[in-house]
Amino acid sequence: MAHNITLKDVADKAGVSSATISMVIHNDTAIPEKTKLRIWRIIKSLGYVPNYAARSLAGGKTGNIALVSSYFHHHFYQEILRGIDMANKGKGYSLLQFTSQENRGVEEDIFSKILYGKMADGLITLNRNPGTKLLKECKNRDFPVLMIEQSHTLANSICCDNHRGAYLATTHLLGSGRKKIVLISGGEFWGPVVKERIAGYKKALMDHGLEYKEDHVFRMKQADFSRGKEALADLLKAGIKFDALFCAAGDPVAIGIMKEAENRGIKIPGDFSLIGYDDIEVSSYVTPALTTIKQPAVEMGKSALEIVSTIVHEPHHGDYKNTLFKPELVIRESG
Repeated sequence: MAHNITLKDVADKAGVSSATISMVIHNDTAIPEKTKLRIWRIIKSLGYVPNYAARSLAGGKTGNIALVSSYFHHHFYQEILRGIDMANKGKGYSLLQFTSQENRGVEEDIFSKILYGKMADGLITLNRNPGTKLLKECKNRDFPVLMIEQSHTLANSICCDNHRGAYLATTHLLGSGRKKIVLISGGEFWGPVVKERIAGYKKALMDHGLEYKEDHVFRMKQADFSRGKEALADLLKAGIKFDALFCAAGDPVAIGIMKEAENRGIKIPGDFSLIGYDDIEVSSYVTPALTTIKQPAVEMGKSALEIVSTIVHEPHHGDYKNTLFKPELVIRESG
C-alpha cells in the first residue's frame, strides 16, 4: 500500500541516495531536470507520498490550487488568470503555476507531482487534459480537477462554445460578401478547440452553399504576433486566393497579419477582411480596429476558482458538470 512506501524505498528503486530524493521533492535546482522527471515517475509508480505533503495534510489542507498549462503568456490565458485571481480575493489560496511547454512527458510528470506529491487541494488546467487514468485516481482521492477548454466525463469543465464562435465569424464575413475565406487555425496541441472551430467554419460555408476546401485551412503551431506576420507571408507565397481571413488562432496572430499587410501596402478591409478571436484589450486600439470573437475569459476564470473552491470544502460525489459560456461577435473596422 502507498502509506507503507518510504523515502528509502524510492531511493533504492531509483538507485540514488535518500538525500537526492529529498532534493527532488523540494525541487532543488542542483538536480538535473532529467533526473527529476525520472524520480517523479518512480514516486508515481510506487504511490509514495512525500513527508512534507503528509505534514501539510495533518492540518487538513495545503492552501494551494495548482494551475497547469502548456504556457501562460497567451493573452487569453492571462485574462483567465486575472479572473481566477479576482475570485481568489478573500479565499487566500496560493496559486501554483506549472507549464509543460507543449511536452506531454513533462506534463504527465507535472500532474503526477501535484497529485502524488500532495502539493495542492485542487487542480485547474488550461486547455490540458490529464487523461483517464490520472483522473480516475483523482476521483478516488477526492481531488477536484477542473478543465478549461477541455472536457472529460471524470472532471468538471468550463468551455466557451468554439463551434458557435467560428460560425458567427464566418457567417459575418459571408454576409458582407466575402466568398474566399481562409481559416487560420491552431495546431494539434490545442486539442478539441481546433476541431470545434474548424467545424463551425465548415458549417457556415455549407449553410451558404459553399464548398469546404482543406487547402483553405492554415494550421499554426504557435499563436503570437510574429507567427501572424509569417502566416500572411506564407499565404501570399503559396498563391492562395482569398478575400477574407478568419484568424481562429487568436487576436495576436491577427494583429501580426495586420502588421505584415501594412508592410506590404495591403489594405484591410479593402483588399481583404480580417476577423480575430478572443477580443484581447489591444484589439480595439490597433488600426484598423479588429473585428473579433469575444470570449468571456475573466468570467471563465472566476467560475473555475469558485467551482474548485466549493468542491475542496464539500467533496464532489455526483455527476460532473460542463459549464458552457457563449462567445460574442464584436464588429469593428477590419471586417
